[in-house]
Amino acid sequence: MNYLAAIILLIIEDEEMSFFVFVSIMYCNKWRDIYKPQMSKLIMLLGNLEKCIKENLSEINQKFIENNIQVNGQFAHFYLTIFGYLIPLNFTVRIIDLFFLENEGLIKRVLLNILKLERTKILNLQQQVFLK
Repeated sequence: MNYLAAIILLIIEDEEMSFFVFVSIMYCNKWRDIYKPQMSKLIMLLGNLEKCIKENLSEINQKFIENNIQVNGQFAHFYLTIFGYLIPLNFTVRIIDLFFLENEGLIKRVLLNILKLERTKILNLQQQVFLK
């Protein structure tokens, strides 16, 4: 949640307006359910992502299974931080802009496209690389 709040503050710069944008995301978009103790929305979104990987990227899914890679563990931080964790700020800002327009479906599409783009690299990785 702190990543999201910080990114909004960096984008908007006005604290009061940033607060209202943050509240809007949390309540109007029901994004706060991701951060609740049960994390019900996060679990649902990750389950949906895992289903899409199984249906659309079966080779990558098989590689994940062979190497005991859990979708929940590997992709949760992208939802929790809306890509603010690993991606450079200028890309994160663009993703946040699109997130305001499209909501959580955008995150799944971005993740699936990243997996598609890195398909060959993922399939060529050896098991010990996954363990690092």
